[in-house]
Amino acid sequence: KGVEVPTAARLAAVMDSAAKVTLAPYVETVASGPLLAPITTTGTVTATTTVPAVGVTEWTLSNGARVVVKPTDFRADEILLDAYADGGTSLAPDSTFMSASLASQIADLSGLGRFSRVDLDKKLAGKVAGISAGIGSTEETLSGHAAPRDLETLFQLIHLEFTGARLDTGAYQAFRNQVEPYLANRGASPNEVFADTIQVTMAQHDFRSRPLTKASFAEVNPEDAMAFFKRRFAGAASGSLRSRPSHPQP
Repeated sequence: KGVEVPTAARLAAVMDSAAKVTLAPYVETVASGPLLAPITTTGTVTATTTVPAVGVTEWTLSNGARVVVKPTDFRADEILLDAYADGGTSLAPDSTFMSASLASQIADLSGLGRFSRVDLDKKLAGKVAGISAGIGSTEETLSGHAAPRDLETLFQLIHLEFTGARLDTGAYQAFRNQVEPYLANRGASPNEVFADTIQVTMAQHDFRSRPLTKASFAEVNPEDAMAFFKRRFAGAASGSLRSRPSHPQP
């Protein structure tokens, strides 16, 4: 209903037009240049403490961050990193809450520094290193991993999360084009509507506990999301980093 069925002549014209198009072969492009520009200002370790009973070393850095290192033998050639700081979407006003709640997802699909998400993945090809930023209701987090040989790359990615967040409007629009039909179909499902009703009722209609729906997703503004992300990751002074190297120690 409401769909115009094309005529045979129309279909033939489309096929004829497509046959006349000249397509150039796909050319793979790889972003050039270093992942991170040289850093002229270096930090220092201002304090070191140890907890011999559990094999932990803690460093306090000149930027205010605390680094807790725990060597393990769980897995060879793997370094895991977790970082967290108090804050999260609890610091966002209601007017931009939906944007703040999706800020880390929008930042992730946009890439880092000079690199789009696609270019960044190409740049990291062959390396065992990755980082992921998250924003919860009461804290923001970083989770990373690397092989010892690619530890410098992990540090560069951490630095870029704090200094190189960017908004890729094309990637965001593609994300929106995927999410909106999903939410529209979800809203047409009686089971999903019932589940959302239960969630809203259990949360006593709390504004910040609403399920993601087509209506609430329409409140998301990508510029507000990135502004919130950059504020929450403006520096590491309030954060604690926990590192678990799983490789032989010198």
